[in-house]
Amino acid sequence: MHHPSPDNDKYVTVGELNIPDITLSAIIIIKLEYGHGITDRKLTLSQYGFRIVVISQFRDRTFLCDGITGTAANQGLYIDPHTNVGIYIAGLIGLTALNYAGATVLLAYYHPGGLKHANKLVSSGDGKGSMNSGDIHIVRQRVDVQVQNLSLTWARRRSTKNILSGITALFPSGEVTAVLGPSGAGKSSLLQLIAGRYMYAGRFAHFDVAGEVLFNGSALSSKQARGFVSFVEQDDAHHLPALSVRETVRYAAILRLPATMSRKSKIARAEEVIQTLGLSECADNFVGGELLKGISGGEKRRLSLAVEMISDPAILIVDEPTSGLDALTANNVMLALKAIAASGRTVIDIWAAGIDNVLLLAKGGRTAFCGPKLEVDPICKSLGYPLPDMTNPADWILDLISISNVSDEEEVSRNRVNKVLEFWAAHGIKEKVDGLKMQPSNIVSPDVDQQASIYVALPVILERMSRNLWRQKPVFFMRMYQSPLMACIFLLIFQRLKFGPTGGQDRLGFMNELVSPISFVGLLNNVAIFPADRDLFWHEVRSSAAYSSAAFLLSFTLIEIPLEIVASLVAAVVSNLGNGMQTSPRIFFELVFVEWALLSTGESIGIIFGVFTQSMGFNVSLVSTFITIMVQASGVLSVTIPGWVDDLAW
Repeated sequence: MHHPSPDNDKYVTVGELNIPDITLSAIIIIKLEYGHGITDRKLTLSQYGFRIVVISQFRDRTFLCDGITGTAANQGLYIDPHTNVGIYIAGLIGLTALNYAGATVLLAYYHPGGLKHANKLVSSGDGKGSMNSGDIHIVRQRVDVQVQNLSLTWARRRSTKNILSGITALFPSGEVTAVLGPSGAGKSSLLQLIAGRYMYAGRFAHFDVAGEVLFNGSALSSKQARGFVSFVEQDDAHHLPALSVRETVRYAAILRLPATMSRKSKIARAEEVIQTLGLSECADNFVGGELLKGISGGEKRRLSLAVEMISDPAILIVDEPTSGLDALTANNVMLALKAIAASGRTVIDIWAAGIDNVLLLAKGGRTAFCGPKLEVDPICKSLGYPLPDMTNPADWILDLISISNVSDEEEVSRNRVNKVLEFWAAHGIKEKVDGLKMQPSNIVSPDVDQQASIYVALPVILERMSRNLWRQKPVFFMRMYQSPLMACIFLLIFQRLKFGPTGGQDRLGFMNELVSPISFVGLLNNVAIFPADRDLFWHEVRSSAAYSSAAFLLSFTLIEIPLEIVASLVAAVVSNLGNGMQTSPRIFFELVFVEWALLSTGESIGIIFGVFTQSMGFNVSLVSTFITIMVQASGVLSVTIPGWVDDLAW
C-alpha cells in the first residue's frame, strides 16, 4: 500500500488505486484507505450494496485531480479495498433470509382490503343462472346445534363490555335459522363462537366465555368443531381476481379434501358443487376485483358458498348472505341455502329471507325470541304489537327490539324492549332446549389436525399464484420493468461516466443513487400482488384448507425470484455497460446480485409489515420510513450522524 506524499497529495493511492479528493464545493468524498478512520461499522441494507459496488468500481482505477491539496486529502469515508465482497453478499442474503423467516412465523401465529373489463376464458353463457334444483347428493350426519347460557365478555384492564348475555338457543339440522338483531347485539360474535373461530380482542384485551356450545348434545373443543363447521364470511374479497370460478373451486377442492382422495375425484366434487350452486353458466368467467371486472355480486356470494361446501360440512354458517344484493340475486342465494339445508345440513345465517327459524337478539346479546318463524306473529300479538299489513316481518321485529336514538322516543322504545325481553324470559323455550342436553348422540368429528403437506400444497399454490399474476399483465410486467426503467433514467442523468477530475465524484453519486432506491422498488412490487395472496392465505387457514405458512411464502418466493433476476439483469446491462462503469464478468454479476438482493430484501420487508397491518397505505408509509432510516443511517450520505442513529445502523 502506498500513501500520498506531501509533494504529490493530488492523489489518494491504495495499492494501485488512485481516487480524487474532490471537495472544492464541500461535496462528500470517499477515500479508500486500509486500517484508518471509520471502519465497517455503519452496515445497513443500502451500505452492503454500496460497498460491493464501490470496491468493484474503484479498485485499480486512477483519476487525475490537479489542484486538490491540503485538508481535502483528509476527508472521506474509509473503506478497506481488500475486503472480500463475499462478506457483504452474505450479509444481504442473511438479511433477506431473516426477513422471510420472520414473515413465516408472523403468518403462522399472528392473525389480525380505473376499471378494466376481462374476457371469459371460454364463453359459456351470460353468467346469470339461478340455483340448480338438484340437491347435494351426499348423505352425511345430521348435527343439531344448541347453546346453553352462552355469555361473552370483552375485558381490558378495568374496562368490561357484555357482548352476549346468557343466550340459550337451538339450531336444528335440515333447516335455515336466521340470527336477527340491531347493531351491537352480538350476532357475528355468536356465529364465530359456534364455528370455533379465533377472535382478536385487541392489544392488552381478552374475551371471557361462559356457557356451552353443544353438537348433538356433546361439547366439543374449538378445534374439533372446526372439523365439520364451515364459515362463509361477509366479505368475498379474498378470492383471487384473475382466476375463473371453476379454477377457484377446483383449487379449493384439491387443498381442502383429504389426501386419500384422488385428484380426479376432487375435481369431480368441484364440478358437482358448481352445478348445484348454479355457477355453471359463469364457471369460466374471471372472479374479478378492484381493477378487473368479473362476475356479479350474487355469483361471487354463491362462489364463496361453493368453496366452503367443497369439504361437505355438517354445519354451514353464513354472515349476512344477502347484504348488498338486489332482490333477485338475494333470492337466488337463499334458494341455494335452502337446498343446502334440505340435504340435512344445519344452516345458520344473519339477516335473510326464506328462513325456517329465528333467533332474535337485543342489544347487549340478550335473547328476545328463539323458535320457528311462524310463532313470531302470535307472540307479537300477545304483547300488543301485531304485525301491520304490507310490512316486512323481519323489519317489524327488529323495530320492536331496537332502542330509538331520538330523545322523545328513547324511553318508550326502551320500555318496549324490556317488555319483550321479560316476556321471553318467562315464556321462552329454555326448558325445551335444556331437555335436549340430556339426550346426547354420537357425533363423528373429522380429523381436524390434518394439514395439507407441503408436497401437496406447494404445487397447487404455486400454480394458482402464477396464473393469477400472469393474467394481470400490467402487474406482471411492472415487476420486471421498474428497475430497468430506473436505470434508464439514471443513464439520461449521468450519461457516460468520465475519467477526468469529476469522474470519481460522478461515480460516487451514481452508485449511491443506484443502490438506495432499489429497496423501494421491491416494496412497490410487493404492494401490487402480496395483499391479495395474503388475504386468501389467512382465509384458508381459518377454514378447512389448512397448509403451512412456509408453503405459502415459499410459493410466493419461487414466483418473485425469477422476475427479480430478469429485472436485475436488464438493469445491470443499462447501468454497467450503458453508463461506462468498470466491468468484467465478475463485476457485472456482482452488480446483478446487488440489484437482486436489494429488490428481494425490500420485498421481504414489505411482507413483514404487510402481515402486521392489512392497510396497504399505512403499510407503505411504515416501510418507506423504515427503509429511509436505513439509508440515512448507512453512512453513505453522511459520516457525522448522531451516535444514537449510528447505533440504529446495526
